[in-house]
Amino acid sequence: MTQRRKRLAWLILLWVCSFAPLAHAASKAELADVRQRMKTLQKAIDSAKVSRRQVLDSLKHSEQAISDINRTLYGLSHQQRQINTTLRKLQSHTREIEKNMAGQQKRLVQLLDQMYLHGGRHDPLRILLDREDPETITRRLRYYRDLSQARTDLIDRLRRNLRKMQTLQQQAQGQKTRLTNNLQVQKQQRHALNHNKRTRKRVLAQLSKKIESQQEEMTRLRRDEKRLTRLLKRLARRARHRIQRVPRRGGIPREPDYSASTFQRFKGKLKFPVRGKIVGRYGARRKDTGVPWKGLFIKAPEGAPVKAVARGRVVFANWLRGFGNLLIINHGGGFMSLYGDNETLYKRVGDKVRAGETIAAVGNTGGNPESGLYFELRYLSKPVNPTRWLKGG
Repeated sequence: MTQRRKRLAWLILLWVCSFAPLAHAASKAELADVRQRMKTLQKAIDSAKVSRRQVLDSLKHSEQAISDINRTLYGLSHQQRQINTTLRKLQSHTREIEKNMAGQQKRLVQLLDQMYLHGGRHDPLRILLDREDPETITRRLRYYRDLSQARTDLIDRLRRNLRKMQTLQQQAQGQKTRLTNNLQVQKQQRHALNHNKRTRKRVLAQLSKKIESQQEEMTRLRRDEKRLTRLLKRLARRARHRIQRVPRRGGIPREPDYSASTFQRFKGKLKFPVRGKIVGRYGARRKDTGVPWKGLFIKAPEGAPVKAVARGRVVFANWLRGFGNLLIINHGGGFMSLYGDNETLYKRVGDKVRAGETIAAVGNTGGNPESGLYFELRYLSKPVNPTRWLKGG
């Protein structure tokens, strides 16, 4: 009886112990299934990323076109102001000539009236035939000559002013024609701009729609994998009777020390490149990726002017993946400032800029969901904290 009980106990023990490897095997099978699904999904995501690169290329061309059109509109606006200034000057000159002509006409009428009132008394032949002393004859002939010369001079001046008036009117008409053409070009350019903006919105919508569902599925599968991995680790710990520790993650690296240069005197005195609200600060982690910011993201309305923080030379002005329409200024002494996510770049490589000069317009290029300026300050190619250099930062 005792022997039978012992045998039964051993059988029960073996039966109970058999559940651990079965559970372990089931968990491993489930994990393998999840990983296979993740592998399949990863292929789909990789394929979507290829499409995404194509969409980003379309986005690049769209945003470059918007920048080019806005640059043209910027130039046309400046040209329109010049034309209006020229028109005002022409109109002022025309009014001055009209005033002079009115005075000259009045003077001519007075001379003609004077000659008419005296009738033929100042006719040269009659003066010579009159029985007067030579001195009187000479005086009357001189008066007649002066009167005739004054009339001739007035008529000549009137003719010259009339020709000037005609020239000014032709110039004014030419300027008005230029202005009309200018406005027509602006209308066409704005139409093209709106078309490009609609295209860009459609491209962004396609980009978001393609990867959103797959990314959500990938996130869910990763959570499942983590749960299963933790379960397998617990089973392994129980089997081996030891605990594994997870290494700690490192912190954010410190910013480099500054070197002496002429740019150092601007520390804490630079003006902000754009008016807006700082929503991303240097060193803080991004909400979407957890990667620390290497500069500032200043939320601002689309089209707001972006200004250079200090004088320097433009060394980069083009579209760059992740930064949209990007402009970089070299200030010398190893210092550079970066302005990203712009809708329009007004400057080109090689242009010299002054502190406070408008260099770009705020946008949300590079696939950014909201309009604003991404600003970095770098020393020897390494990012430094820009808030320590900006006044009131």
